[in-house]
Amino acid sequence: MSANPEVLLTELRHRLERGTPQGYWEENLADGRRAAVRQLLRWMDPLAGRRVLDAACGLGAIARTIASRGATVTGCGLEGPAAHDEGEPQASAIDLRPEPATMVLSEPVLGEPVLGEPGPRWDDVVLWEVFEDLALRERLALLSALESHAASRLFVAVRLESSWNRWLNIPGHLLPAGDPVLISRSLHLETHYRLKRQETVTRRNSAIRLLEFGRPAGPLPGD
Repeated sequence: MSANPEVLLTELRHRLERGTPQGYWEENLADGRRAAVRQLLRWMDPLAGRRVLDAACGLGAIARTIASRGATVTGCGLEGPAAHDEGEPQASAIDLRPEPATMVLSEPVLGEPVLGEPGPRWDDVVLWEVFEDLALRERLALLSALESHAASRLFVAVRLESSWNRWLNIPGHLLPAGDPVLISRSLHLETHYRLKRQETVTRRNSAIRLLEFGRPAGPLPGD
């Protein structure tokens, strides 16, 4: 295994997505992730026939899980390509970006815009541990794209601080915690999304806050 912390982090994230954690602390992270995904699915159901965008989908594990419940899912990456592992089953409902991109929310996925053009292309958008890894400028670009698109539901998973993560040998600045209050406030100020519910799912060194946002049927006061 490489000693480069950034490579170690990438390898860790890939093991968690594949469901192949190494050691006690990674197993806790994987168990916490599975529990949080189960809660997310309970919130999202029924999914049959819904159009879902999984932004920053990584290897596409969560996108495939959502698609298996009847949704048409597009997975895209914010840092690079979303690629299936060789030999893993392919979900026909998922269109994964075949090439790298720096900010695919304004780039095409398989020749089509993702969030770059206004209009209700998606019913739901999933952002799993996205905001905490973005710089301020990128967060603002993401908020602007979400607002212009106006999906009816937005599901956000936020990685919370855990002192146990020191055992993962990953520097804290590479695995930053998110602030659910700041994220909710940003969405409230910059978009029409409003918080509907939230829940924290914990497993020893895993702590994930799930938030669901919706858009009001009519205009907000001041519009």
